This record gives sequence, C-alpha cells and structure tokens, in this order.
Amino acid sequence: MMRSLSTLMPYFRQQWGRLVALAVMSGMFSAVTVLQPWPMKLLVDYALEETSGFAGWTPAGMIWAAAGATLALFLINVLLDVIVSWTWMATGQGMVYDLAADVFKRLLSVPFPLQRRSVGDCLERLSGDTWCV
Repeated sequence: MMRSLSTLMPYFRQQWGRLVALAVMSGMFSAVTVLQPWPMKLLVDYALEETSGFAGWTPAGMIWAAAGATLALFLINVLLDVIVSWTWMATGQGMVYDLAADVFKRLLSVPFPLQRRSVGDCLERLSGDTWCV
C-alpha cells in the first residue's frame, strides 16, 4: 500500500498549490455554512418581537437586513461550491493527464516486438485505466 502511494506522490506534488487552495476553500465553505442560520436568528430575536430592535434598527429594517444577509450567504455558498467543484475537476484531470503521459512514455520505451498486448489494449489502458487510479 505504501509503495503504491509513494509512486503516486509526484502527481500530488505537481498539484500542491491547487490542493492547498481546495483545503482553504473547503474551510471557507464550512464557515459560510455555519453562518447560514444567523440571519434567521436575528429575524426571530429582534424583528418579530416588539422590542427596540438590534442596534437601533426598526423591525422592518431587520427583516430587510435578514433577507439580504440570507441572500448574500446563499450566493457566497453557491460561488464557493462552483469554485471548489471546478478546482477539484481541474486538479483531478491534471493528475490523470500527467499519469497518462507517463504511462504513454513507458509504452513508447518498450520495443514493439516485446509487447505482449495488442495496440487496442494498450490504448484502453492508457485512456481508461489511468482514470481508475
């Protein structure tokens, strides 16, 4: 198991920056998710009661602020989700393409008469099996 992981480490190292960015964006995504109930709390605590409001806001102003905060958190959440999904896709494809390029170099280094597999099988391994790793 460790040997197979050590052979894949160069592909992770090539994508190191994107993997760090994914970790940071995942933390931001979690923080935004934790903040999502906050506008509803402000709405229930300050806007729906007949109190003086929050920091001098009127109940109608609190309702609009809660609606705006909910919309803003939703849009930030969607934007982060799109960016994280795209970055995961690009990072994964980059690693797979690098692995496929190395497998192709290895296939080219083996003399053709010594190859035991057909050309179609080699192409399937090159295009299909690299995605399975």
